Amino acid sequence: MGAAPLKKKRSLRQEEEGAGYLDAAVFLFVACLSAAFLAVLAQVFVQKYSLDLFAAKAMRAAEIAGNTDVTGVIDALKARTGLDPVVRWSASYYSGTKVQLNTQIRLTLTAEADIGFFAFGSFPVPLRAQATGYSEVYYK
Repeated sequence: MGAAPLKKKRSLRQEEEGAGYLDAAVFLFVACLSAAFLAVLAQVFVQKYSLDLFAAKAMRAAEIAGNTDVTGVIDALKARTGLDPVVRWSASYYSGTKVQLNTQIRLTLTAEADIGFFAFGSFPVPLRAQATGYSEVYYK
C-alpha cells in the first residue's frame, strides 16, 4: 500500500486571488447606479428651477399688463420650458381679470416631476412655485 498523496496547502493569498476582480466589478456597478440616480435627481432640481423662472416671468407680465389674463406669455413659457404646470392666480380684481394699481397679485404653479428609476417604478414628486407682485396699471 502506497502512502496517500500529500495535499498541498494553499496560502491565504492564493485563495483570494480573484476576489479583487469581483470587488472591482461590484464597486463599478454600484458607482454606475449611483451616477444614474444622481442624474435623474438632478433633473428634478432643473425642473424646479425652470418652474421658479416660469413663475417670475409670468408674474412680471401680469404686473406690467395689470391683468392676470396673460395666456400668450404663459403659452410661450410652456413651449420654451417644456413644462405644463397648473396655473392659479389670486388677486382682488377690479373688473374681470384686471387688477388695480398697487393691488397684490399671487401666482401659484404646480407640476409633477417623475423620478422613475429603471424597473424600480415611477415616483412622482410634486413641484410648486409661487410668485407675488403688484399691478402697475391704473384703471379709471
